[in-house]
This record gives sequence, C-alpha cells and structure tokens, in this order.
Amino acid sequence: MKRQNHASNKKSRRRSAEGAISHLRSVIENNLFIDKQLSNSAANQLKAISKRHSISLDSDLNYLICRKCSNSLIPGSSSRVRINKGMFRITCTKCGNIRRKPISRSEKND
Repeated sequence: MKRQNHASNKKSRRRSAEGAISHLRSVIENNLFIDKQLSNSAANQLKAISKRHSISLDSDLNYLICRKCSNSLIPGSSSRVRINKGMFRITCTKCGNIRRKPISRSEKND
C-alpha cells in the first residue's frame, strides 16, 4: 500500500515541477528584454527545478540560460552572438562562457 502511495506522490511532484517549468519558461520568454532581474531569477529557479527533478530542458530554452553562471542570455544585452564557420557562438558577458550551436539547414536557407 505504501509503495503505490509513494509512486503516485512522485508523479504528482513531477507534474507540478513540469507546470512550474512551463510557467518559468513563459516568464523568461515574455520578460527577456523588459526586466533583466526577473528573467535572471526565473532562469536560476528553472535550472534548479529541472536539476532537482531530473527534467531536461528544451534545446531552445537551454540556449537562453548560461551553463556556468545561470544568467539569462539576452542577445545584445547579456550575451554576444557571432556567426562563424557554420556555428552560432554565444558568449555570456557576465562570466565569459562560450556556447556553440550549429546552424541548422533551415536557418541557413532563410
């Protein structure tokens, strides 16, 4: 009996964590250029929740958060984006961490 209760409790915690992640994602995307402090706080919380509950973030959202300092990466403000040799090079201006992302075929054709 306890085993089933534990499993259902774990599922409900995971569901609530996924709901929190989707809410924090919308906060980051909507306030990215408006309020830097709010988007940085949401990025920190998002990273902590995903790590605590072992939920991987979407690749699009993953490139909006610095891996080293958990700062939200706002192109032109808190990050520098360069295109070189078929790669996006995203540099965090707070800690200097560099992320590289290959340019997909659909992005090359646009």
